[in-house]
Amino acid sequence: MNENKIVDLLVKYKQLTFIKILQQTMVSIFPFALIGTYCWALANSFLTTNSFFGRLTNIIKWFPAHNFASAIVSDVSLATTGVLALYAAFISAELTIYAPLW
Repeated sequence: MNENKIVDLLVKYKQLTFIKILQQTMVSIFPFALIGTYCWALANSFLTTNSFFGRLTNIIKWFPAHNFASAIVSDVSLATTGVLALYAAFISAELTIYAPLW
């Protein structure tokens, strides 16, 4: 009987408008966060001379444009993760406007 109370509480919690808006906002910004995180990991793990892969393979010798590639990938990372807060605010505001329609 105690499990039924917990399940009922969780169902009521999930049906709150704020939780629905938060969930939809997180779903919307996830692809941008994923792309930004992958670009950050690529730039810091493979394309810098101080990284493990860069030292192991001596990236300066076989990839002379590694600084340019690292700058491009880092810029993509900053562009995607830098606008996440603005995009999340926009999406949550838009969903808040249409919340009574749910």
